[in-house]
Amino acid sequence: MNCKKTRFRPGVFVPAEIAILLSLIHEQAFASTGPLPYESWLIHFVHGITGTLPATLSIIGIVALGLILILILILILIFRDDVNAFFRLLLAILLVI
Repeated sequence: MNCKKTRFRPGVFVPAEIAILLSLIHEQAFASTGPLPYESWLIHFVHGITGTLPATLSIIGIVALGLILILILILILIFRDDVNAFFRLLLAILLVI
């Protein structure tokens, strides 16, 4: 008997296997008609922190903190002998940050 050995070629059936698997997946798995249940409060929160009022308040806060640091530096330059080295180092770190 003369039998031919069949060789398995791994790449031959891959497209057919993918097509069969995709046909077995239910149609509703691909549907995205609405938001997820937890997204309603998340969207409300994102709209609350990205408006014009929060941006304005953050800019005012940054400017106010900068002015306070400049005022503290001026006071340190005026009263240089009364401020200890630790406080000067702490303010220098704050200014670098």
